Amino acid sequence: MDDNPKNPIEKLYKNSTSIILLVGIIVTALLFKGLLMFADQGDLFMVILMAVAVSVVAFVLTKVIRLEMEKKIK
Repeated sequence: MDDNPKNPIEKLYKNSTSIILLVGIIVTALLFKGLLMFADQGDLFMVILMAVAVSVVAFVLTKVIRLEMEKKIK
């Protein structure tokens, strides 16, 4: 059986890094939407909390992608 996908879309879906990146983008967008919602309400504590949550997601996402890339190199 051929493991080499022929078109670019198949390559994209076979790549686990792109799936992780897509999930990270979706989670970050939802957190940012919540941040803006709390900013409209004037809740400073929740705005700061959501900003920290966005930062944590970005940090974890970079670590996971780095580990995935290191696995591919080895």
